[in-house]
Amino acid sequence: ILWESSVHASAQKTELDFAAVLATDFEFDDPNDLIPIIDVAAQQYSNLVIIAKSLSERAIGLINYVNQQPKPFRLVAIKLPGDRTQQHLMLEEIEVVTGGRALRQDAGDTCSSIALNNFGRAKKVWVKDDFFCVEETDETKDERRTNYILQLQKQFDEASPQNKEPIRQRIGRLMGASATIYVGGVNDRHIKDQKETIKRYISIIRSAYQS
Repeated sequence: ILWESSVHASAQKTELDFAAVLATDFEFDDPNDLIPIIDVAAQQYSNLVIIAKSLSERAIGLINYVNQQPKPFRLVAIKLPGDRTQQHLMLEEIEVVTGGRALRQDAGDTCSSIALNNFGRAKKVWVKDDFFCVEETDETKDERRTNYILQLQKQFDEASPQNKEPIRQRIGRLMGASATIYVGGVNDRHIKDQKETIKRYISIIRSAYQS
């Protein structure tokens, strides 16, 4: 499952196998807030992905410090999108895909209340620049995701034409039907034109598939 976002403290592609995944809308300013999360995750996992609203430079410094230690524990932090609605939807999707329970400010969750059942699980996670991808574990392939997709399908059927595309993208992502297309060109204008052409082709293909 591929999401678009930004990665903290990781400029190159990073892959983590059998990782714990913690999703939250917290803003980590004090690096000490990360310590209970790391301690609990390390009880059962050697890799951890934290998806959060934001992390301060000091928090990122702690992440770098952890990754430099001899003990085989790796930590990657990913930033949620800036839009509040998109943040909420991404937290929902990550819960469905990984089987965890996100920490939310409006639910009164705190870092000190973290438990193992807050962590989702992923067979593999890779992160690079503006994207991160989660490969499900067998345990998370259950009716939870199927029911969620059916709810989205109902929303899609009832949505107005101008609101269908974001729902279509979410359904495709959760069904593992996402694809990344890299577009090149001789200059910025050429690249922009190429992107628009590809978007038209995709729209035509989708229309033909649904007819």
